[in-house]
Amino acid sequence: AMIIDNAGNVGIGTTSPVEKLHIKDGAIRFEDNVDTLRGKIRVDNSNSDFYFENTAGRTVIGSFHSDPTNWSKIFFNVGATSPGATAMTILNTGSVGIGTTSPGAALEVKAGADATIPAIIEGNSATQSANLLQIKKNSGATPLVVVDSSGQVGIGTTSPTAELTIARISAPRYVTTLDGANVYLKDTAG
Repeated sequence: AMIIDNAGNVGIGTTSPVEKLHIKDGAIRFEDNVDTLRGKIRVDNSNSDFYFENTAGRTVIGSFHSDPTNWSKIFFNVGATSPGATAMTILNTGSVGIGTTSPGAALEVKAGADATIPAIIEGNSATQSANLLQIKKNSGATPLVVVDSSGQVGIGTTSPTAELTIARISAPRYVTTLDGANVYLKDTAG
């Protein structure tokens, strides 16, 4: 049954809607006459589950609080099987996993196969002038490692002058030796 109360709230499955649209014990379904894999949005208030799925039961985006293994995380599934392979997961800690459902860092990217490149960092254009990658201790810190727009790597410097530039931060702790085509680094303390 459906009602519209004096405040203009619509209730479907309830006689006392508390929002503009209040649906109880049901789902919203969107479909067209062509696609056999029509989509729907489901919210289960008793378990705090929320997910988008198609009519074949393939969950696309969801957060299942009723399932202890998926508690407090959002996942994005892809694939032709139910429920599909999880492509990306966001944990309640804010950690993001791409290719993994249990990221062990703020961002963990795992390739799906040995021949797959796990990550590509690409600049905006061929005239990219800013560094392509910076590794810092925190947001206000000077970068520890940079990869500049020409592909040069700097360790201890933000302005590398060669393919690999290692800058002395304090007293030198390494020496280099050249043997044919190989370069060796040796810790001077050991």
